[in-house]
Amino acid sequence: MSAKPFSHWSSLFLTLFFCFQLAAKTPAYRNDEDAALKVKTVFFEPFSDNVNQIYATKAETKIRALVESDNQWDITANKKEADLVIESRLTKNPKSYTLKMNLLFKSQVVLQDSKEIDNIFETEKILGHYESLFLNLKARIPYQGIILSRTQDQVTINLGTAHGVTPNQEVLAIHIVKLNLHPKTRAYISSEKVIIGKILLTKVDEFLSFGTISFEREPQLLKKETKLEYSRIDKPSLADRSLVPIGNQISPTPQGEWIPRKPPQYGKFGISGGLIQYTQNLNFQTAGNKTVSQWLTPTIKGLAELWLNPEFHLELFIRQSTFKIGNPIEGSEPGSLNMSLSQYQIKAKYNYELDSSARSPQFQAALGIGSFQALADKSTPLSLASQSYGGVLIGFKGIFAVSEESPIDLGLYFNYFLSKTLKDTSDATPSGVQISDFGMILRYLKSQNLAYTFELSFESYSADFDMLTGIRPDPSNSVSNKLTTTLIGLEYSF
Repeated sequence: MSAKPFSHWSSLFLTLFFCFQLAAKTPAYRNDEDAALKVKTVFFEPFSDNVNQIYATKAETKIRALVESDNQWDITANKKEADLVIESRLTKNPKSYTLKMNLLFKSQVVLQDSKEIDNIFETEKILGHYESLFLNLKARIPYQGIILSRTQDQVTINLGTAHGVTPNQEVLAIHIVKLNLHPKTRAYISSEKVIIGKILLTKVDEFLSFGTISFEREPQLLKKETKLEYSRIDKPSLADRSLVPIGNQISPTPQGEWIPRKPPQYGKFGISGGLIQYTQNLNFQTAGNKTVSQWLTPTIKGLAELWLNPEFHLELFIRQSTFKIGNPIEGSEPGSLNMSLSQYQIKAKYNYELDSSARSPQFQAALGIGSFQALADKSTPLSLASQSYGGVLIGFKGIFAVSEESPIDLGLYFNYFLSKTLKDTSDATPSGVQISDFGMILRYLKSQNLAYTFELSFESYSADFDMLTGIRPDPSNSVSNKLTTTLIGLEYSF
């Protein structure tokens, strides 16, 4: 009888012992940040250019050859299974080329960069720019290799003499604890890492090395696919090589140090100027219909946008113009009136992108307030009254690349006012207010920070009045303001 309790307690003790042992062998360092940059398989999105694929096809073949010769990533034909997608676009401008390349991780993290290239024609030199851009992007990935296998304290890693390691060199095992990403595009900016172990290399081949774990933060923490890093001093400078092999040839790449530019991450501001075609129609009880218009009215617009995170943005814009206009009522003084038009909108926007590519179609929904003011000098008797329209609005906007080869984006927008108000200095009581606001924007992407813009917008603000109200000697039935605006400007993202 006494043996059963003993057997029971011994079984419980053994169970707890094995549980503690299993827990001790379970790696404590696991998070989404570290897994977000995992790369084992690569898919090549067909490279493109706007010169009939003269360079893109050869460049894709070259970058494929670089990946294959490095022996660290496997190329797959299935995009959905790939850990990383490589895409690139070359755009020939009147006096230069713009080369852009993106590394798109399955986690939606993006590594991207671009280069402005002088207007050259030698295929070998342009392919050299493709290679230097790819090698710099690859060098920005915050680790150089991984552990392939582990047996007790012996490990095999996917780094060799081809990658710059040597026998008796110390390699660090690291864990990525935080990724600093662009709040809008999720482009990679930097990372924070901790050292979880050290490996002393005992044998080094061309693409593989073998080593012994000399330090480990916790037992069995280093395992298959643990990320590795080694001293940059021992690593060959891929970006600064003066000669780059292309097939069996040697071609020069640009001399001097090239530092990748950080993508915009906080917001943008813009300024534009242009012309407004303005018409105001009034319907008086006695005088009938009267129209005033100004066909070429200079105007200026300022825009500021703050990116709170990749999805939510805040936007403010102000537009202003002033001009003189003829008094439409005979006998009313003065004969010409100073008039100013102003518009502002403050919106909180939700931004949705179809995929993680740099030229992905975007759709925005916004909620905010807007105001339009048409302010005129007082006249005797009163003819044109100052008007202020406003209300709560919801906005919709779509942004699309004109083509894969073109650096031009097309944006279409529409603002619908949920509430509509009008303040009129004639004290007339509006019985109905209508507001319409829509337009299009073309953006030419000069660089990842700078864009040229062209905007064409159409607006209408109108109201019907109760004729028994107001201070006009000749009451007005209705008024409408119609504007067609053409603007050209600059946008700078930071």
